[in-house]
Amino acid sequence: MSPGTCTMSDSAQTVLEVNFRGVGCHDDSYAKLLDQWYADWKNQRAKIVALLEAAKLRIEQDRRAGKNVAGAEKGLAEAETNFRITEAGHGVHNIDYTLALLKAAEADLNRIVENAPAAGGPAPGPAGK
Repeated sequence: MSPGTCTMSDSAQTVLEVNFRGVGCHDDSYAKLLDQWYADWKNQRAKIVALLEAAKLRIEQDRRAGKNVAGAEKGLAEAETNFRITEAGHGVHNIDYTLALLKAAEADLNRIVENAPAAGGPAPGPAGK
């Protein structure tokens, strides 16, 4: 591959597969960067997988308790969408955007699990109002 033609022909390739091919269009230092990106993605991904399950459980518990879960369901849907986008990139495509999406998903899911207002929901008002 010549410089400027760095592409992955198969959208299902992962960082490790690209790295094992010798990176091709970048110098050797890029392989270390890919390894770090992949590790960052996997660590954040593991948090999101656990939070997705916890959020689903919390929504179900709240639903059974008769609580309005519409905001939480919206936050869950947004988090799941952001997570799926990052899964499609396999931790290599635009790492800054990938990690930003995962952080947004984490924030949405934490609000659900902690039973705070969901993203886009009303902000808490002053005490007593």
